[in-house]
Amino acid sequence: MSSVAGCLLAAEVDSKIVMDASDNQPGPQLAEWVIEPRREDLMSRLRDVWRYRRLMRFFATKSLEKMIRRTVLGPIWLLIRPLFPIFVNTFIFGGVLGVGSDGVPYFLFVTTGSAIWELFSAATMWGTRSLDLNRGLMNRIYIPRLILPLATMTPAYLNFVIYMVVLAVGFVYPLLLERHGARIDAMIAVLAQEFRALDVEVADTLRALKQASQDERPRLLDTTMLYAPRSGGVKRYLLSKKAWIEANRPGVSHSLIVPGARHRARADGIVQLRATRLPFGDGYRWPSSVKRWSAWVAAMKPSIIEAGDPYTPGQGALEAGQRVGCPVVGFCHSDPAGLAALHFGELAKKPVEKRWARLFSQFDRVVSPSRFIARRLEEAGVDNIVIRPLGVEVDTFRPDRRDRSWLLKELGLGPHARLLCFAGRPAKEKNVDVLIEAVQKLGAPYHLVLVGAGSGMPAEDLVISLPY
Repeated sequence: MSSVAGCLLAAEVDSKIVMDASDNQPGPQLAEWVIEPRREDLMSRLRDVWRYRRLMRFFATKSLEKMIRRTVLGPIWLLIRPLFPIFVNTFIFGGVLGVGSDGVPYFLFVTTGSAIWELFSAATMWGTRSLDLNRGLMNRIYIPRLILPLATMTPAYLNFVIYMVVLAVGFVYPLLLERHGARIDAMIAVLAQEFRALDVEVADTLRALKQASQDERPRLLDTTMLYAPRSGGVKRYLLSKKAWIEANRPGVSHSLIVPGARHRARADGIVQLRATRLPFGDGYRWPSSVKRWSAWVAAMKPSIIEAGDPYTPGQGALEAGQRVGCPVVGFCHSDPAGLAALHFGELAKKPVEKRWARLFSQFDRVVSPSRFIARRLEEAGVDNIVIRPLGVEVDTFRPDRRDRSWLLKELGLGPHARLLCFAGRPAKEKNVDVLIEAVQKLGAPYHLVLVGAGSGMPAEDLVISLPY
């Protein structure tokens, strides 16, 4: 009887005892156990889904990963997938066949229909198939059945959001044009002027590069995207390297090609190429074209190229090396896959790591500043690695230049203060918040000095932020 009661409790079922009502029957009366399923309403089902939300997140992630692995473009396909049918249908039905839309812009007409149909189609096909594909799992363990179709439809939800964004832009833009048409015309005029100025910049930069390329000395050329007014270690490394070569290797010419607000060839050998500024990127800029970047690098006629990133400049350096016929060295300053996981989640780590390894495998030699980065490169499948730790400018940073009294006076601290120092950008991957929490737990007389944080850091007790 105890085993029966245990089964009933585990199954969460209602039970009742039905006794034999006949008093005329001789012998002992027997009890009947009637097992009835628990009736669930919508709210109880939703509570089950919330209780198993982690499992649902797991299934949703697997669904997205499966779609990404099936395509060459990777995560980019998640954006292109819903937009491609809009352009195709607009071109064929609205342009070639001339199908009417009652005055509604045809791409909005197509988007509205596609959004509803795609969601309905995914719910019908993948929602039902999810139960069939996971029947083995459902036979072994208990999970809320509603989780499977909801998680499997995650790509459809993403497509629907993109459709809604397209519709919002399509409806809002005409209103802006109607109300602010004059301002938009003025912006277009400004952009046209910018393009005319761009032609002048390009011509001046090309003339400067042509003159520089006439230098018969062997040319070492560095190129990277990781160069900005407030960038940190990569910029410091390149500028120190340039100064050392100029002072100690007069027979070698050194040039540096980096992104900037406009095209400009400086007299010190630094060439800036116009690139789009990244939003929330702390001054960093992203070049758009690998081919254009490659052409600029090749125009300098380098003897050897060092690429300081795996992005557009790194790809452009490889193409320029093939054009010119010179070796190309890749300097891996960081772990892009780890940064992608930190900022965008674990879903972004694998495709970034794959692309990172594929690019660095093409360099003639890969330089790593630490054993950690070298190990990450080896794990990703990259070989031909050499470790070159970055040094310290001993002329500037040496013990005999220490002046504790002057420093404490400049910081406004007493003679008994104890200083902890961090030098660098307050980027997320630096985990500066851990240092701040540590010094706050230590309390007085400890103080944390953030050299390079500037005025952008929030005010914290016992924390002093200094500019570069």
